[in-house]
Amino acid sequence: MSDQADARSQRLLAEQVELAFRGARGAGLLSLLALLTACAASVALWDMVLHERLLLWLVVMVLIQAMGLWLHRAYGRRLAREEAPGQGRARWWARLKVAQAGALGLGWSLGLVLLHDPGNVYTLLYPAFGIVVVAAGSAVLYTALISSLYAFLAGSLLPSVVYLLWLPDTYTDYLALGFVMLGGFLLVAGRQSEAALRTALSMRLEAADLLEHERQQVAKAEHGAALTELAAAEKTRFWSAASHDLKQPLHALGLYSALLRKDPSDVERRELIDHITSCVSSLTGLFDAILGVTHAETAHRNAKPAAFPLQRVVDQVLVQVRPGARAKGLVVRNVPSSLWVHADPAVIERILGNLLSNAVRYTEDGRILVGVRRRPGACSLVVADTGVGLASHDQSRIFDDFFQVNNPERQRDKGYGLGLSTVHRLCAALGYEIEVQSIPGRGSLFAVTLPLDSPVDTQEVQEPVPTLEADLNVLFVEDDPLVRDAMNRLLKDWGVRVSMCACGDEALAILSQEFDKRWHVLLDHQLADNETGLQVADRIRAIIGDGPVISLVTGEVDEAVDRGAAERGISVLRKPLKPIRLRALLRSHHLDEEVL
Repeated sequence: MSDQADARSQRLLAEQVELAFRGARGAGLLSLLALLTACAASVALWDMVLHERLLLWLVVMVLIQAMGLWLHRAYGRRLAREEAPGQGRARWWARLKVAQAGALGLGWSLGLVLLHDPGNVYTLLYPAFGIVVVAAGSAVLYTALISSLYAFLAGSLLPSVVYLLWLPDTYTDYLALGFVMLGGFLLVAGRQSEAALRTALSMRLEAADLLEHERQQVAKAEHGAALTELAAAEKTRFWSAASHDLKQPLHALGLYSALLRKDPSDVERRELIDHITSCVSSLTGLFDAILGVTHAETAHRNAKPAAFPLQRVVDQVLVQVRPGARAKGLVVRNVPSSLWVHADPAVIERILGNLLSNAVRYTEDGRILVGVRRRPGACSLVVADTGVGLASHDQSRIFDDFFQVNNPERQRDKGYGLGLSTVHRLCAALGYEIEVQSIPGRGSLFAVTLPLDSPVDTQEVQEPVPTLEADLNVLFVEDDPLVRDAMNRLLKDWGVRVSMCACGDEALAILSQEFDKRWHVLLDHQLADNETGLQVADRIRAIIGDGPVISLVTGEVDEAVDRGAAERGISVLRKPLKPIRLRALLRSHHLDEEVL
């Protein structure tokens, strides 16, 4: 609060200084009045006072007035260069103004002393009259900066009063009393004028602040509206492009299904089934890519950064990428690194996985290099390839959704154009800088800057991958009969004992009858009658206890659902569900129960 008050006081001082100096015309008139008064007094006293004294006093007054005019012109020139002096400079200009006013007051008190002839009362009255005239004018012009009025009155009246009281004549005492009364009157009038002026300036500053605040709010609202409109347009463009890629396999899937209903021959049936499987695989890949983009937008809220060796993630991703690269005859090289970074390993795995997948897709021959460059306080995760490269006009578009180089036909085997947009979203959300260098026909280089961290002493234990055993029972809770049937066939094919039901009451009935078995409960999140998987999970935990392992299957991207599952210790599987992910989940939970 005190800082705000100091800032407000500084702004008010700056306004007063500007007002005091902006009255250049008034300052000129005061200087002219002072010089005319001084000249009139000199003419009147020419035959009464030594000429040397008069000329000396006139030279001093001219120099003081010239200094005042120069000061005003200097401020005017500075005002022309800058809109207004800074608050720190305002105090300096205020001191100069006070010094000039004090010098003018001392000039007049010097005239009273220097021109006085003890034998001639007029030599005292003329300078005193000049002091009264100039003091009356200064009371008007100096109230913008009250300290300058104090300086003028102190310089002109105090020495004069002291000198008059020192003189032995009685009338000089009355004259000194008149100066004291004049000073008191001018001080009171000046303070009242200054108070009114400060109030007006404060009101003007408040009005300016309110206008500025309103302008900022309007600008913020306009910016927010522009961002909303841009986001809406971006979403429309995104889903328009996505709908085209979704409709293609769906259209083919419908045609193949119609042909399959006509009871074709065995050979044709197998071909149709292979085509249908290909269409489903394309849909699954596109859904995964779209979900990856959606998850990337909330990655900064869900990320769990920690210190870890970057090479560990590089090795994991290379295991996934090398088979596809080897099938194309590509060489994938990696320069091992011992650096540790501070990030979420899962996020870095997604970034590197997308970059490497993109490199494999657009490199027909040659090699791909993965390495790490050290930088001050950071490092760059680099992926370089000898692929098709990018033209300069394409480099600004490669992070756009569904943008692909050399794929105007939108062939699905060349990807969906969402990998790099996912990388861009992840990097933007987490503040990672991403650099792109590319030459058409020679290849591309992508570098993601990550913060370094200190190594942590850990012992990584390589756990064996278990197989699904016959004593594992899976309870699948799903209200869609087609999905239940498909899951039932899949799990039975794996040799798992399966129970199916459509709601929470049926699930509790099955678990209560066979509570002594090892259960893994798969819950669909959206069930009939507005029942959710998390609600069913709470009922199972409340009635059956913590024995059954529970997982949630959902197609939604909802932070509330993810947070609720995390609070309950429930794993989340995203639709469309890949069998390999489900099998890995069942294996991991089976291992956890054995370890425990």
